[in-house]
Amino acid sequence: MPENLTLERAALRAEWQQKTIKDDPIFGTVMTNPNLCAELLRRALPELTIQWVKDADPQHTIQATPTAKGIRIDVYARDDQERTYTVEMQMVNEHNLPFRMREYQKLMDQEILNSGDDYDKLANYPTYVIFFCNFDYYRRGLARYQFEFREKWHPEIAAGDLRTLVVFNTKAKDYQHAAEIRPFLT
Repeated sequence: MPENLTLERAALRAEWQQKTIKDDPIFGTVMTNPNLCAELLRRALPELTIQWVKDADPQHTIQATPTAKGIRIDVYARDDQERTYTVEMQMVNEHNLPFRMREYQKLMDQEILNSGDDYDKLANYPTYVIFFCNFDYYRRGLARYQFEFREKWHPEIAAGDLRTLVVFNTKAKDYQHAAEIRPFLT
């Protein structure tokens, strides 16, 4: 084997060994395995009972209209109870996370509703937008931030729209609400 080829392979092997779940190709490849995808979701959302995951689709693209901004989701999945998930690995803080989550949520609903469907169909498809961030967007040191929509003056009243936004922080110091996912984040 030529020496240049041997050196090139050694360099590639060394580079490969430095890769982690935070690297997009690794994350996407791992998440195409329905068992691994289900396990990550179980750890991320231990309050849910997730038996299995179907339709784990990496690099899933949603384009509302030809002129509208589309998105490419790292992983789009649905579980045994028809809950739909988008899972994103975000390495760089682009200072737009809440607005990205808003857009992802909107486009997820578009994937569920067909022309002529009643909005009540969404009651059968709770949605979860999950971001794993390599930074603490909300700067509180928490490992897990979870948002649901509630009435401003009476937060005990939930909007009841079955959508949840979850942001994980790999730089966390407080794992009070994220003990199951800690090995993944660190």
